[in-house]
Amino acid sequence: MAAIPARTRRDVRDAFDYPQSGNRPMPSTKHQRAQRNVALCLEEILPIEDVVGEELMILLDENNLRRHLTPDVFVARGVGELDPVYGILRLQYRLWDEGKVPDLVYEGASPSTIYRDSAGKKQNYAALGVREYVQFDPMGGMLSPRLQVFRLDEYGTYEPVAPEADGSVRCVTLPDYDWVIGGYLLRLRDRATGQLVPTQREQARAAKAEAQDAKAQARVAKIEAQAAEAHAQAAEAHVRAAEAHAQAAEIHAQAEAARASAAEAENARLREQLARLREDLPPA
Repeated sequence: MAAIPARTRRDVRDAFDYPQSGNRPMPSTKHQRAQRNVALCLEEILPIEDVVGEELMILLDENNLRRHLTPDVFVARGVGELDPVYGILRLQYRLWDEGKVPDLVYEGASPSTIYRDSAGKKQNYAALGVREYVQFDPMGGMLSPRLQVFRLDEYGTYEPVAPEADGSVRCVTLPDYDWVIGGYLLRLRDRATGQLVPTQREQARAAKAEAQDAKAQARVAKIEAQAAEAHAQAAEAHVRAAEAHAQAAEIHAQAEAARASAAEAENARLREQLARLREDLPPA
């Protein structure tokens, strides 16, 4: 039986003609969530020009498109958001067009892949020159310890990165962060602040809490505005009452002055009348 020739670059016209990753069945929900969380955490802290590929096929040889690897997650720093040839979001990662190998590869341990991830694929990534190789066992029972991080040494082989006292392991690609186990999730922790990069659910809960807080603050602001308006109305009424009181006092003062003036005029009239009466009396 004749051998089937390898598909080459001459057989393709655009990015859609190259091989692409299929949807591989996940061994468990924990495995799926752990993988997704690693990708999301990396996307959260990396700039947009760094590619975070989740089950994105890496094509190794432009003359033999059957040579490829598909890690659970990988990071390629500084290669740009879009495919360098076709200007679209990547459908695959072609080494000859990208010009660099990924910096980091993550593989989640599962019964069907654990031996291949720990042997053949691990050696393949080392041969490519991937600087950091991370293996994590979300379910437990397959890797001991559950988190294993390897860095590429000067001889092109992987050496394990020693864990810290709390079991965390420093990230080779992002030295400002540690890999930390959180239940069945593998997380990243900021070494400067000690804060974990939030998961998607934590971000959603925080956004919900922030929205509720903003809504509560809006209600408080509305009540305070209503109270301020009522206070202003009361102050205005107080000013009007004071003005009315002042007007009443002025009217009262004017009335008192009029009465005093009238009394004075009456007294003057009486004095004048008395003087005339005295003039009219005969001498004694």
